[in-house]
Amino acid sequence: MRGCVSLGFLYEKGIGGVVDLAHAKKLYEKACNNEYMRGCSDLGVLYRKGLGVEIDLVRARELYLRACNGEFMPGCSNLGFLYEKGIGSDADFTRAHNLYEKACNLDFMKGCYNLATLYEKGRGVGVDLSHARKLYLKACNDNYLQGCNNFGIFLVDGRAGKINYARARDFYRKACDGEIILACTNLGYLLEHGLGGEADISKARNLYEGACKAEVKLGCTKLWILESGLSKITYYLVKLLKYSGVIN
Repeated sequence: MRGCVSLGFLYEKGIGGVVDLAHAKKLYEKACNNEYMRGCSDLGVLYRKGLGVEIDLVRARELYLRACNGEFMPGCSNLGFLYEKGIGSDADFTRAHNLYEKACNLDFMKGCYNLATLYEKGRGVGVDLSHARKLYLKACNDNYLQGCNNFGIFLVDGRAGKINYARARDFYRKACDGEIILACTNLGYLLEHGLGGEADISKARNLYEGACKAEVKLGCTKLWILESGLSKITYYLVKLLKYSGVIN
């Protein structure tokens, strides 16, 4: 059944030929009906997004649950996302938390990342920045690179720990090298202002330009500020407002 799912993925993405969602659906169904849980989860994605089928959130939920109960952790994470965002039903942060936690405990790093966001924002649990920080680092260490970017943000802001710009550079760079474009913008900011090491305006500009070309709004904004000469004014104004207690 693994071969069916792999072939279905090729048809879904059009790799090596044209996209054929109907054929992908049949292959995922075959795998799912033969208890290959990735097939169930991937079929759920088709129903969730309306790829080759009508959007059917009830069916997507059923398939994700089946995959999750079959110990396929992406299914748990996908189902948790539906509950977190209230897709197809009212939001249920407690259920989302439990599903993300199950996935994380079985080393599915996207589950750890999603769980961290709940602890960071206090959704379904009390705000626990220390735990969120640990989960972001866990995800990063296992190469879920969104976790690296978010851990870098915690280092820059001094959330649940001391500010460490030099270390933040390393985490942003790892994420940026893995094409997490927001991390490239964040790294650019540290390079522009010489935080955590020497300033490098040229590299900062290149990072902002790359992010802007990738349609990351913050990259375009940072590039405009840099090129307009407002960068230093903005930087020191923010510091003044923070010192004055106007902003956190």
